[in-house]
Amino acid sequence: MSAIFDFARLASFAEDDRALEQELCGMFLLTADRYLGEMHRAMGCAATWAAEAHRLKGAAANIGADSLAELALVAEHGDPDPARLAQLQAALTMTRQLLEKHLGRS
Repeated sequence: MSAIFDFARLASFAEDDRALEQELCGMFLLTADRYLGEMHRAMGCAATWAAEAHRLKGAAANIGADSLAELALVAEHGDPDPARLAQLQAALTMTRQLLEKHLGRS
């Protein structure tokens, strides 16, 4: 498994603009929560589960949340699974804590 978060990728994605980093991280965390909520509701629908996992994977990879992106990739290619959803939620919680510390919010 790769690093939990690649802060250099975040800085590059935000063009080294700290205010933009904060905005992107806020948007990411909101959408990641939404994707996980949709995955929870999609326990009986593999297609929706896979689509939401794919969205989560892309969003996470874009800003550098590598560990979360890897878990979402596995979820995308697997069946809906409450244990996998719990792993994703735990990874998002850890990512949120790292971002809050990085952005000086903790």
